Amino acid sequence: NAENLEIHAENQHYLLPSVALVTGLQWARSTRRLDDRYIAGTPADAADESFDLRYEAWNPKLGVRWDYAPQVQFFA
Repeated sequence: NAENLEIHAENQHYLLPSVALVTGLQWARSTRRLDDRYIAGTPADAADESFDLRYEAWNPKLGVRWDYAPQVQFFA
């Protein structure tokens, strides 16, 4: 079983008519679950590979975008 959830917010502020400051923040959570119903090996060394894991992260974004032409942009 796998579940993912992401929330993203972004803002841009033009410093010049063709240059924008871009800021953003993303939060992500991933959950992974496995119920191992087949236990391999002998009773003395049986390996149950079940797991229940959750990962969370914050990802910031900061950069400058240059609108070079109507359909061309550069971001750094």
